[in-house]
Amino acid sequence: MHDDHQNDHEHRHGHDGHGPGDEHDAHGHEHHHHHDHGGDDERSGFTGKVNGLIYDRLGDFDGFLLDTDDGEHAFDSREPAVERVVDRAWTERIVTTVYVDAHEPWRPARIVLRA
Repeated sequence: MHDDHQNDHEHRHGHDGHGPGDEHDAHGHEHHHHHDHGGDDERSGFTGKVNGLIYDRLGDFDGFLLDTDDGEHAFDSREPAVERVVDRAWTERIVTTVYVDAHEPWRPARIVLRA
């Protein structure tokens, strides 16, 4: 099942198998990574506003879009708790930082809502 999700991710996000050192996404946007100095040197952050929620063909939450100065970034998640957090961020237009691990740059490791 993990392979199916990975293949779906690659299809939806244009991931071509390159590693975490990629400097451009599928749309040619350059990535500017902000390191979380709280511990893990492999973690990067993207700050912006949630500008969309993603649902699969069955209506189940599948992820969200974050609009940043570097362009739009898509993140995968099927967790109801993540859906609630990003729905709030989207509805209330809260500046949000999404931290990701280098080996899974499409999966949020931490979400911070900014005041």
